[in-house]
Amino acid sequence: MTFQKNLQMAHISDQVTRHGIRKLLASTEDLPMDNQNRITLTPALLDYARIKHDALLNGVIDRLELWSPENWKDFMAEGPTIEDAIGRLDEILTKTASEISEERERLAESGDNNTEN
Repeated sequence: MTFQKNLQMAHISDQVTRHGIRKLLASTEDLPMDNQNRITLTPALLDYARIKHDALLNGVIDRLELWSPENWKDFMAEGPTIEDAIGRLDEILTKTASEISEERERLAESGDNNTEN
């Protein structure tokens, strides 16, 4: 199992996260791209994100998030610290490394020489 899948599973196992993801996805819209692969956000999305002029694009594992700079600053100042998040990520990385080792051992025992992961 990859790090990304473990991280996604960690999110799925948390009820608060699942609930938040559902709410977020319930407010999504398909947006067409123009000839230069740009999208135009609807007034409803701009209002929801409180984006007035400038926007901040944040990459998170398998998605992009668009924030108003003010909301991003507030988000970064509240909630768990980076150290808290790193502690959680360490648990996920340890689990991933353990699973890779187990898979390599299983492949070695079965005689499969292709142990690249």
